[in-house]
Amino acid sequence: MIIKNKLEGWKLAVMAHDDVTEKAFDPKTSREILMSGCKLINATVPGNIELELMKDGTIPEDIYFGENILKAQDVEDMHMWYFTEFEYEDNGKDGFLLFEGIDTAADIYIDGEHFAFTENMLIAHEFSLGNIAYGKHEVVVHITPASVYVRDIPYEAQNYSLSKYNA
Repeated sequence: MIIKNKLEGWKLAVMAHDDVTEKAFDPKTSREILMSGCKLINATVPGNIELELMKDGTIPEDIYFGENILKAQDVEDMHMWYFTEFEYEDNGKDGFLLFEGIDTAADIYIDGEHFAFTENMLIAHEFSLGNIAYGKHEVVVHITPASVYVRDIPYEAQNYSLSKYNA
């Protein structure tokens, strides 16, 4: 079993967290994303959201110049949906979907059904396609802004980074 070639033809939609909350926007398919009126960008995967938005003109052309980085801070509060289609064929081997890094928390949907969840951008995530039928499929990756995701993670008072190593 194999996904034919590398996944290509990615599209990217972005929406500010306040808008996602206000509209109760929770798409799981490209159709739902397209019907929402979200701005769509052709995306490079692997890639970088700031670079995609620079190429698109959404943020200043060079965020690394002067104070332009301050204009890009709103990106940190944006939900992102990457989506594309793929062909899954039988070649006598097990099939896997591999993400070599997703920043940071993401829900992955195949054909509108929740398929996987990630919450660490520093490692690869590999998922078996064992229960997926052969043929054409759609994958949607919803990346929740890290600043929003961590709001729901409880931590104790006086919890310090690397505290167990400082004892």
